[in-house]
Amino acid sequence: MKPALVLGSKAPEGLNAKVITAEPPARLDAIPAFIRTVGTELGAASAAEALANAITSDETALRKELAAKSHPRTLIVLDRTGQGVSALRCAGPGHLAADLAELAGTVNVLDEARGPEVDLTLEEVKALAPEVIIEFMPGRSLTENQRQALFNDWNAAAEVPARQSASIYFITQSHALRPGPRIVESARQLAMTIHGNFEFERELSARAE
Repeated sequence: MKPALVLGSKAPEGLNAKVITAEPPARLDAIPAFIRTVGTELGAASAAEALANAITSDETALRKELAAKSHPRTLIVLDRTGQGVSALRCAGPGHLAADLAELAGTVNVLDEARGPEVDLTLEEVKALAPEVIIEFMPGRSLTENQRQALFNDWNAAAEVPARQSASIYFITQSHALRPGPRIVESARQLAMTIHGNFEFERELSARAE
């Protein structure tokens, strides 16, 4: 194929091409800068700048729209590492999933001291008492029966506020945790799942004014 430019996390050996090696951004705030870097290398700096600015602008707008909403204490599950929900790998502050959930109007039940990925037992989850539980399963296709079965696993934590209010959500969009131009769209979709159609509420408020 003889590419002139290769973007990747590792440089292929024996390839006569310019190689840009860069890991995908691990945090939300690093995405615009990454887009600018790639755009410059592609000779499309102006387009990259416009896209990066649009992401930042959309992020600011979403935060403003959600400012008046309650921000529920939320557990962000990255993977089930045991039977059912007996053991979980969760996102602490410092993980892209945590950034996404925070942008969607939530507060992480895990504090900064825990690190970006934390293994929790079900008993630890019960002690944290999250009001919302988000399980990220990007790219996974779930039938209604499968989704219900995953939800039913949380009956083992019936006393947890998120289970009592049925505020347990399974996020399966393939782009949900992809650190690219659609990241704010992912956050908006998540916010609408958690908070309802706040965009419609904003429209009604504007009409009233």
